[in-house]
Amino acid sequence: MRGKREVGTALVMTLVFSITFAGLVSYLLLRVSTEAKFQGIWNNRIKGLNIAHGGLNIAMVQIGASDYTAGPSGDRNAVLYNADSTDDGQPGALIVNDAIYTVQVNYLGSLWYEIISTATIGDQVREMKLRVREKDYFSKFSLFAENGHVVIDDTNRWHGDIHVNNEIRFRNRISGTYAKFYDFVSSCEPARNYAESGGYEETRDNGGFIGGSDFDQGEDGWMDLPEATELSKLGEIAREGSSQVTHGNPYDETLHGTVWEGPNGISIMLGSYGDSVKTYIEFKDTATEHRVVQVIRKYGHQTVFNKSFTLPWTGLVHVEGNIHGIKGDVNSRTTVVSETGYVNISDDICYVDDKGRPVYNYDKNNPESEDNFTLNPDYMDGETGEPRVLAIMAKKDIVFVNQDGDKTNDHDLCVSAVLASGIGGSANDGGVRWLDAYESREGVSWSDAQRDLRLLGSMICDGSSNGWAHFKGWSLGGGGHGGYNNSVFFYDDNVRSFVPPYFLEIETPLYTGLEITK
Repeated sequence: MRGKREVGTALVMTLVFSITFAGLVSYLLLRVSTEAKFQGIWNNRIKGLNIAHGGLNIAMVQIGASDYTAGPSGDRNAVLYNADSTDDGQPGALIVNDAIYTVQVNYLGSLWYEIISTATIGDQVREMKLRVREKDYFSKFSLFAENGHVVIDDTNRWHGDIHVNNEIRFRNRISGTYAKFYDFVSSCEPARNYAESGGYEETRDNGGFIGGSDFDQGEDGWMDLPEATELSKLGEIAREGSSQVTHGNPYDETLHGTVWEGPNGISIMLGSYGDSVKTYIEFKDTATEHRVVQVIRKYGHQTVFNKSFTLPWTGLVHVEGNIHGIKGDVNSRTTVVSETGYVNISDDICYVDDKGRPVYNYDKNNPESEDNFTLNPDYMDGETGEPRVLAIMAKKDIVFVNQDGDKTNDHDLCVSAVLASGIGGSANDGGVRWLDAYESREGVSWSDAQRDLRLLGSMICDGSSNGWAHFKGWSLGGGGHGGYNNSVFFYDDNVRSFVPPYFLEIETPLYTGLEITK
């Protein structure tokens, strides 16, 4: 009996082992099959993503090689515009059509599109989107000078990238001080001292280049200022659909010039008196009235024109000649243009939101302190609109005169704006600066000492070889001359995404915001 029980037990164990082994084999076969299927799906997803990305690259080549064609709102990229010219929320035509991938265009508005690339591999569908603006803009630098050298004083503080094609000259007027650069600074020529010794060496040896530097780049580092829209064309845009503003005695349009108001803003044209009629612009914003600009025109000591206008949210203020003063609270997205002349900044310029909150806070009781100019954390709190932005574009110089502040013994000047001088043609003589030696404007002399200069924005200039592209502070301790004792410049990051209207647009597409949507 014992032998039979042992045989029976062996048979049962063999049967159990066989069943277990068969199950294990089935499990392994199923797992191998599942993993192979999963790997196939994964491979198709990766392959589809790569093909979709390749479709975007092909579309970018087509868009970049496209001519610009006239559209109802100006020159438009032909590939993008012809594929979808209407902002209706629906994608337009295909610009790439292949058996396994396609690319179509969706117009988003304000020259912005998205290109949508879709690839189908097996049962896997992958999709990528890339935003593209028909025209790029030149606003990535805190300071850019194409042709002129730049002089930097030891009391200067810079936040934002700087590039100068020529040389940067470092000036030390106060012993123990040196300029500080918190972001990258570069030039095509070697940096050098200017006037006083120890400027560059002291800045370098004391760690003044906090964000890094690369001087003496040579021809490889040269950057051209983009060919900007001729400023006369911006005047034409400002006058589209406009009507002439009549103004009674003593204003004579033939002598003093004409003023036009329309849906795109305002335009001021010169009369036979030319620039002898001075133009002053002040932005005003109150709890009941937003986006108001007051225009005052004077012939000699006589005010011949004084009128307030309500600006469109996005618009232009165009002046054919010089702008002798500009200041105020800006609650709009506006570009101010001097077609043939210069612009004097006469007092503070500040962005404000609909509740009147300023974009910056300035502590005038703590002068010559780097920390007395800070961004206001409450600015636009709870508001969903776009940030305010002001561009000032001039054929010639933009000058920090501060004549209105100086008259009231306010020697501090705070400005939020993007400034571009020497614009509207090739090789113009234009810089962003303050009064040069022995110069006077609007009752302010080069020898009148100012105190703090604070800028939130950027400065772009064509410059010239004679050195008009100066950004310098003239210290009271360095001979009693005027200028600004202490200057701090902050780059406005908003201008990367919210460019001022018609500001230095170039016919090169701008790509941003790559997104995988499937």
